[in-house]
Amino acid sequence: MTRAALIGATGRMGAAIVRASVAGKLLDVVLAAASPGSKSTGFDIGEVAGIAPLGVRVVGELPPDLARAEVAIDFSRPELSLRALKTLVVFHDILLKRGTDFRIFSLARDFLPSLETAG
Repeated sequence: MTRAALIGATGRMGAAIVRASVAGKLLDVVLAAASPGSKSTGFDIGEVAGIAPLGVRVVGELPPDLARAEVAIDFSRPELSLRALKTLVVFHDILLKRGTDFRIFSLARDFLPSLETAG
């Protein structure tokens, strides 16, 4: 299974992705991030999504290594999305140095300056 970082994990869409990933065995959710100060911080994302515990606690800040995720899925609010994008760009650069190609983050890096001026 693909290791996934889920940003905006405690919202309606995030919870739906958690449930679908478990039911379809498509993704291994290794990181569940919510907005800083979220009431769900510290709780197991499986329980937050209404299923059995997954052993992944909801965090309010993205760790720099994204829990070694292979893909990031973002269904967060705009203010968290921009912060997440910055973390993803740094993570992408780390992966490039290791010889790993994460092309979607290359696109994110190209658009980051225009997003900062638009926001």
